[in-house]
Amino acid sequence: MSEQGAAADYVPYSGYHMEASNIEAYNDSEKSSQALKVEYDLTEKIKLTSVTARTEFDDVKLTDFDFSQANVFHSQTDYTLENISQEVRLNYTRNRLKWLINRIKPPALLV
Repeated sequence: MSEQGAAADYVPYSGYHMEASNIEAYNDSEKSSQALKVEYDLTEKIKLTSVTARTEFDDVKLTDFDFSQANVFHSQTDYTLENISQEVRLNYTRNRLKWLINRIKPPALLV
C-alpha cells in the first residue's frame, strides 16, 4: 500500500511493498491525434469552417489481476481504436445579427 493509500485508510504506512505475481506484466500504449481546421470567407459576412479530426489508439498489455503466484486470473489485451470526426459550420455576422448553422458527423470507427 502506498503512503497516500495508507493515509486514506487511516492505517500506519510501513513502507513495505510486495508483488507476488507469477508473470511479467507489460503495458504498451500509443496514441496519435491529428486535426485540420479550414476557414474560408464566402463573403464579407459569411464564413465557412471545416474541422476534421483523427485519433488512433493502440493498447497491448498483459495484466495479472489475482496478484498471486497462482494462475488464477490473467488478461491479455490487444486493442486498437481509430476514429475520424467531421464538423462543418456556416457563420453569418452583420452588426448585431449573428447566426450559425452547424453539422457534426459522429466519429466513424475504422477498426
